[in-house]
Amino acid sequence: MGEVHCLYKWDEKKARQFESWVKGHDQRFVLFLEDDPAVVILNTPHPRIRCISLPEHDSHETLEKLAWEFLYVAFSFDKPEHPILQKMAQMQSEIGFRAFDYADQGLQLLENFRSNLFLPTSFAKDLYGKFKNIPAIICGGGPSLAAVNSQLKRFQDSAVIIGCGAGVEALLKMGIKPHFAAHVDPAPLHRFSATDIPLFYQLRTAASVVSKYKGRHFLVSGTGNFPLESWVQKKWDLEPTFDGGWTVGTLGVALAVHLGCNPIILAGVDLATSKGQLYAPGVKTTSTADQFLPMKNREGESVLSRADWIMAAQWLNQFASVHADRQWGTISRKGLEIPSIPLIGLEDISASSGITRLVQQAVEQTGHVQGQDIWKEVEGSFQNSGDICKKILQEMEKIFPQNPAEHAASALLEHDLTQEMAFQQVLDPLWIYWRHVISRHNTSGEWGLYLNRILFFQSICEKLHAL
Repeated sequence: MGEVHCLYKWDEKKARQFESWVKGHDQRFVLFLEDDPAVVILNTPHPRIRCISLPEHDSHETLEKLAWEFLYVAFSFDKPEHPILQKMAQMQSEIGFRAFDYADQGLQLLENFRSNLFLPTSFAKDLYGKFKNIPAIICGGGPSLAAVNSQLKRFQDSAVIIGCGAGVEALLKMGIKPHFAAHVDPAPLHRFSATDIPLFYQLRTAASVVSKYKGRHFLVSGTGNFPLESWVQKKWDLEPTFDGGWTVGTLGVALAVHLGCNPIILAGVDLATSKGQLYAPGVKTTSTADQFLPMKNREGESVLSRADWIMAAQWLNQFASVHADRQWGTISRKGLEIPSIPLIGLEDISASSGITRLVQQAVEQTGHVQGQDIWKEVEGSFQNSGDICKKILQEMEKIFPQNPAEHAASALLEHDLTQEMAFQQVLDPLWIYWRHVISRHNTSGEWGLYLNRILFFQSICEKLHAL
């Protein structure tokens, strides 16, 4: 199994101890992060054991390059509490989360896009501002949700309840039907029930989950991380990007602000777990704690969290600070500390009334569209791109070992490829990620990398056609 093991400071004895481990797999690497230029060693016991020189004042760029170079390889750390290694772990996590959707070459996303575009949808923006100064309760699937069961039931017609991801199943198990559900995960680890709850979703959301929601679907713009999503949104005159944070819970919070809600209360958005209880009762999941990190909760107790949960807590703190015109609160005593969102009780909320009917009226007043024609345009461009790739490979076979960039026919075909929408919105953006992976295995220089690039594009076109 591939792995990158990081250590702080060069240590020749440890380097030699890792030599046999590195030789055991061609995707094992050891990185000694050294902030003293005078100590940097070039001749190490093995080429995949490296001593990396960190700039004296700003190591950000160097650590970012390492995270990209070893994209999709697991990282481990000798002393994870050291500030330099913590910074490396943070950088690797951030880039890893951005690249996660493309670990399968983006095929899951494309399959979700296709299926979701064939379903009728409404636009989330048509609901923005419809619930001005109405309380919102954003419900995640954290263990603390069950503790406020009876309190939440009293608010079923007094606040807009948004169930987020696993929180939907937890609420339904408690006998509470949220006014809206929100989902974003393209390949969730949870199982969900069929329901008629109105759904907030993105094109990336697992189509198998979206199809379970028989009520109205409300499309939310993506983060801008996948250009094809932005291209579709532009055709529908939607906002180019929507900052929904790091998790479905943070998306629910952002939606509540756009809906006009005030105050905004978090329930079951713990972003931490203890005693092996990851979710509230009723959530069926295959999630594990393999990648969890030790943290302290707001009461100073030892808990486990995840990198995306930690970043979600940071995002929520900043988001609430920016939107200080709203009242904020959380009822999760055991969750991570979020300074801008104080601990409150539901009894502190000034409830409204008739919310269920208000939601029904707002939902019924929205129109809907379908995107079959949009997908046909996407599919046609992938067909063209695949045909061009095939012709480029034929030309390369004729001129080997000449550089394709210096061959007129190949260069012209390359130009034609770059004009295709599928290349601009999918293939080239995917290559930004996957060239790092392929470069680690490429031993044939520039010619070999170009060949692998075209083969990569052709493979995606063929797999999309087979979906």
